[in-house]
Amino acid sequence: MKAHLSSEQVSEWMLGERGPAIRQHVQDCLQCRAELDRFEAALTQFRGAVHQWSDAPPAAPPVPITSRPRRFAWAFAAVLVVLLACLSVSYIKYHQAAALEPVSDATLLSQVRAEVSRTVPSAMEPLTRLIPSAENQ
Repeated sequence: MKAHLSSEQVSEWMLGERGPAIRQHVQDCLQCRAELDRFEAALTQFRGAVHQWSDAPPAAPPVPITSRPRRFAWAFAAVLVVLLACLSVSYIKYHQAAALEPVSDATLLSQVRAEVSRTVPSAMEPLTRLIPSAENQ
């Protein structure tokens, strides 16, 4: 192995997955061995710090949670749910009422005629102003 260890190979080494080629490279390459030693030392130091932190007594007793803020939170949540329910009911009623409004036959027929008589879809009408037609010339 001519190149130094990649970060993936260093990770595999730390996890204990050590192939024969990588073992040989680590034995031969002082730079890779030094990098692995630094990494192992950092992990050992981190492990020690975590154990020391977890074994230490807490610095201050935990602050008790009072029930008063909880009551306000539950009341706020309840009001929010009721408000959302009222809004959704009014939204549904509004759209049902709008859908049930009677439309006269003459109005429907004029809407159909307007759509059928168009030469271009309504979305493309602004483009027709850009192209000179025989009527405009």
